[in-house]
Amino acid sequence: MPASFIAKNGNHAVLPIIAVVACCALTSFQWAPPIQPLMIRRTLPLGPLLLPGPVTLFDGLINDAARENHLDPLLLKAIISVESGFDPQSLSAAGACGLTQLMPATAKLFGIHNIYDPKENIEGGAHHFRNLLERFSHNIPLSLAAYNAGEAPIVQFHGIPPYPETQDYVRQVLSVYQSNKMDSAQSLPSDFTDGKYRAIS
Repeated sequence: MPASFIAKNGNHAVLPIIAVVACCALTSFQWAPPIQPLMIRRTLPLGPLLLPGPVTLFDGLINDAARENHLDPLLLKAIISVESGFDPQSLSAAGACGLTQLMPATAKLFGIHNIYDPKENIEGGAHHFRNLLERFSHNIPLSLAAYNAGEAPIVQFHGIPPYPETQDYVRQVLSVYQSNKMDSAQSLPSDFTDGKYRAIS
């Protein structure tokens, strides 16, 4: 191209070059696929799952405490359901506190600083019930009776004491526990199927 033409037309000389570059770019450009909507899926936690009944804010804490103390989380959840109805501020006339209705002396024994703290309360209640299971040869009804009435009456009467409140308590917890197991899609943990615990029929 003559130099005089470039001088006269200034920037117009580069327009054909820009057009060629743009055409090449368009023919070689690959359009990105349309953006797909983000799908968020809930991942189920590992370990024992609390499937039956209404989901509570404390299911994760119940799972953790049950796993730590080798308990069936469905049984621990049944105890809490009957004891406090899942009310962390529950206080009985006898002075039992929190979700698992621990007495202050028992809570102190397990090093609980805030008896109304759900995590501490559930851990303390699970530990306490685990001790009762070991004390009474893993007999669930006797251990539940001891949780309600104390250990002395169980020893005194060589079984569940003839206290209407305690007998009703044992029946309620076992009923909720059995209902939880029937509604649950999961099988019992291996601890409950190898004879270590005595299941209630």
